[in-house]
Amino acid sequence: MTRLSDFASTENQDPADLAHRWRRRLGRALFGDRYGVVLFLGTLAVLATYWRVGVFLTDSYAIANGLVNVADGNLEITKITYSLTPGSQPGLWYADGAVYARNYAHIFLSLPVLWVLDALAALFDLRLVLAAAWSGIIVLLFDRTGRILDRHQPFAIAGAALALVAFLASALVAAPLPNRWTAFLALQITGMLAVAFAGVVLYRVLTHAHGRRVGLVFGAAAVVASPVSFWASIPKRHALSGLAVVAVLGAFYFSRAADTRRRALGLRALAYAVVALWAWLHALEALVVFAVLIPTDLATARSNHPKHLAVVTLVFLVALTPFLATNAAINGDPFQPPRSLDSFSGQVDPLATGGQNGGDSRSGGGESTPTPTPTESQPTTDASTTIDGTGPPATTETELTTNGTTTQDETGGTAAPESPGRASPSDPSPGPIATLLSALTAILGVAIEGSSWAIGKGWSYVDTGITLAQEDPDRLYHTFLRSGRIPEYVSYRMTDQEAIDLALLEVAPLLGGLLGVLGASLRRLRTVSLKGLRTALGRPTRQTDLLAVAMTVALVLMNVERLPLHTQITVRYLVPIVPLGLYGVARLGCVQRAVNADLCWLAGAYVGGLVVGGLGFLLAHLWLDLALGEAMQLHALVNLAGAGLLAIWAVVAGLGFDFDERVGVVALAIPAALSTLFLLFTGLVYFQYADYALPLVEALVGLLPIAV
Repeated sequence: MTRLSDFASTENQDPADLAHRWRRRLGRALFGDRYGVVLFLGTLAVLATYWRVGVFLTDSYAIANGLVNVADGNLEITKITYSLTPGSQPGLWYADGAVYARNYAHIFLSLPVLWVLDALAALFDLRLVLAAAWSGIIVLLFDRTGRILDRHQPFAIAGAALALVAFLASALVAAPLPNRWTAFLALQITGMLAVAFAGVVLYRVLTHAHGRRVGLVFGAAAVVASPVSFWASIPKRHALSGLAVVAVLGAFYFSRAADTRRRALGLRALAYAVVALWAWLHALEALVVFAVLIPTDLATARSNHPKHLAVVTLVFLVALTPFLATNAAINGDPFQPPRSLDSFSGQVDPLATGGQNGGDSRSGGGESTPTPTPTESQPTTDASTTIDGTGPPATTETELTTNGTTTQDETGGTAAPESPGRASPSDPSPGPIATLLSALTAILGVAIEGSSWAIGKGWSYVDTGITLAQEDPDRLYHTFLRSGRIPEYVSYRMTDQEAIDLALLEVAPLLGGLLGVLGASLRRLRTVSLKGLRTALGRPTRQTDLLAVAMTVALVLMNVERLPLHTQITVRYLVPIVPLGLYGVARLGCVQRAVNADLCWLAGAYVGGLVVGGLGFLLAHLWLDLALGEAMQLHALVNLAGAGLLAIWAVVAGLGFDFDERVGVVALAIPAALSTLFLLFTGLVYFQYADYALPLVEALVGLLPIAV
């Protein structure tokens, strides 16, 4: 607790020392410790190597145009900077004669980044700005790593030399990047920051629960060995949803492990605040997580005193304000998000209100359109065709072609989460608390009445998911285990007849370790007792396990109706559950023993897997001349083999059979290396849809002897 004497003592402190203390506090709050900083910087350095500045899925047009207009002070779309024709841009919505974007949380979070980029673009070429930023990250990464290893000077010199060479080489080969891309870059940078922070949060949770090595290994795996990073630089909601689910998990865990009641209450409220902000990004995802968070929280909380519940409810409502305010400004209903409005198909001319077709200095006009992606079967149109929004409405076929998803997918996310205050017991004592609770109850009554239709909509998705899980096991098989060619679910007309959409285990083979839960459970059944079960459920880790399982099931049931689907690549609707799965793998005792056994073997096996696997894929391309779909399916089969190896070891080790720990190290390292190779090959070779952000990478990739 902060005392008055603490404030008095700061008056005589040196301002530089005081600033240093506050900087350290902020660093601890964001990263936890120096290892968290290194993990964060390392993630950004890796993500930037395959960062492309361009449109991969045409869903991104709408959100990028939304950011441009919000930066100009308009929620509605009055300016088309990035264009297909307005009527064929998936993700545009129509209300009261105006056109709106979606994912306004992503848009507003990207605003500060856009302002910085605009300021820098006025002074320097954007391509050199990006190269300089990456070089700066390299300098900081080597500096912090050297301090941790007590070899600061040699690491700092090596980092500075590498950064300088990389920047000078980039400057020599850099082609100018038009300033109109600043909004798109801002969205991409926000996504990459979200992925980096997701890894840091997972690292902090696992470090607190099982030690720093386990935390580092799986925090790094979440960003360099999982499909989460595939979507980091693609302006979609998936990267931010991944951060949201990990943040809820982390806040829940630390609220149970906190050493004081006040800290526990603050972290408990933080979990609800994250869900409220998540609703601003995607209401339906937040709603289903909210539905499982409430009972899990109430059942495992230290205290459900009315005062504590009132604090949590108040924080939730305050955090829900951006969601409610945005909805009210768009259509007058605070509980109706843009996704629940009518899809825009040319009902009005969005430029008729006085906007121009990208005619400001930032947008640079609409003459140049982004390169079509390999997943689009129709070319992008010239911006000159976008001015007339009164043309024929886009057909359903066009929406499917340009979107990479079905119309049902894009309009399914509706509803504001129900507030937790309804389950809160009222305070029998009179006074300010009772008054506050009465006011909150009245507010919540209006909220629940206004969003009851949304809750029904969310339940319909979950109910359908339960039914399909029982009646259509093939759907689950193709979603989670094996993709192949499945025309009964996927329209390959939308992907140029290429089977590029893989199942979850095919892109995240580390999740095969979850089968170890089966072996560990069978082993514990022999010694379990009711008293021991109650004791276990009282631990923060076990309580967090319950929440992780509940969130995973809820998100799967919400999405299973729409899966498998074309242009998913990595089952992107299920990307948020991947960090939860990695958390589950890290919770296994056999995995913890393997990670802690021999760090040299772990690093060596991972690097060896990268080298051998990379050469193997290169030779396969040179020998077989693989097409895109064939290359993706090769990765799928090899990754399944790695997942099977890990699953077998995890089950047998979980049953209690003794192994040389290095067997477990290899079983973990191989699927991790294969996942990293998938990210590198998809980012550097397979999807050639735009130029790289880093000019040096562009030059080096041009030297590769393969092309798809």
